[in-house]
Amino acid sequence: MYRGNLPVLMYHHVSRKSGLKTLSVSAFREQMKWPAETGWYTVKTENIESFYQGNQLPRKSVMLTFDNGFVDNWFYAFPVLKEFNLNAHIFLITGLVGEGPARRFIVDKYSHQDCEVQIRVAFHPHSRTHTQWGNINLTPEAALTFFRSDILLAREFMKRNMGECSHHLCWHDGYYNSDYISVAAELGFRFLYTTEKRVNNFKNGTLHLGRISMQERQHLVWLKRRLFCYTMPVFSSLYSLYKNQGNLSH
Repeated sequence: MYRGNLPVLMYHHVSRKSGLKTLSVSAFREQMKWPAETGWYTVKTENIESFYQGNQLPRKSVMLTFDNGFVDNWFYAFPVLKEFNLNAHIFLITGLVGEGPARRFIVDKYSHQDCEVQIRVAFHPHSRTHTQWGNINLTPEAALTFFRSDILLAREFMKRNMGECSHHLCWHDGYYNSDYISVAAELGFRFLYTTEKRVNNFKNGTLHLGRISMQERQHLVWLKRRLFCYTMPVFSSLYSLYKNQGNLSH
């Protein structure tokens, strides 16, 4: 057990059809098979929260995250996670969840557009509308008001449909600033996930959690090197110093 660093992997699509932010099923399975067979522990929500309260994790710990809650996560990613008994976290766009019967596996491939449909799987809120808050044509004050409403609606959806809402929130497209952090904290979110490459540890807190973007070009050797850098104290300190110099402007 150790109180070191927690690498967080970021996924979007896992599918047989290549395209925007999509990892092939074979590449994803390879990326999951190796940590499962070499003793890596995929953390649960309670593990993360305990870690940031000062408690310990297994040395080889990693967090798996999926943004948006696309339907291919269920058809392609979940069977792999189940095969290797791995834990994962989905940040859900609640506005894309609808009523009706559960989706059945009726096609062989899904495009990005195909996946923006109604699904039922979720763990943490991402947003309600998936609007790019930093790019909307509003004054800063109006944009902040819109952001508050968007996240509040996502939080209420989670409470209404799941009985509770976690304290974890993922920034859409990685956009945030100090005002957005303040609003998120006011609404009860203490763990805020970015798209920035940053080493996560107890000392750095939970308001700027970094993630490693996993794409088709990131093969297994690349993943092994990243996890080594993020979990070895000396290498992670040097990597953190290098990366954080360009990531603290938010």
